[in-house]
Amino acid sequence: MSKAFEDALTEAVATADPDALADPALSVPGLEINRTLIEALSALPADARPHVIRRIATELSMLRAMEKINLARQLLLTGVRDPYIAHTPAYEAIHSVFLPQLDREYQLLISQYETQQRISTSTLARLVNRHRAERNRPPHTPAVGSGLDPVERGVIATEGGE
Repeated sequence: MSKAFEDALTEAVATADPDALADPALSVPGLEINRTLIEALSALPADARPHVIRRIATELSMLRAMEKINLARQLLLTGVRDPYIAHTPAYEAIHSVFLPQLDREYQLLISQYETQQRISTSTLARLVNRHRAERNRPPHTPAVGSGLDPVERGVIATEGGE
């Protein structure tokens, strides 16, 4: 699925059309791919863009997989509450085999996601926030990350006293 997200994001950036991501198969609950993200990706240097798109696609795929595991777990739990299931061998199989297996898969995904987050915070959020800061920057002020900003150089102290 990561490749499908990657291809769709690449197409959306190439055409400057977030509607290229309108396919419901590429949706992720709680995460919106919008024009701001497409603009932020378009503003990246061409050589960095594929790497960032790949990382965002990986994050989207991870979220999608976690959502599927949660849905499967909810369906199984709903099923075992049915009185016709409660007194069958299926009840025992669900509790002894399927739910533990889903829990292991979920924990594996969580572990992978936490490791990825430790390595870098959400690429999508950082990219969009940086793009918004650049877009809202008054004229004739140094660009974010340019090394010319007085806060970045330590000339102006921040709240933390740094």
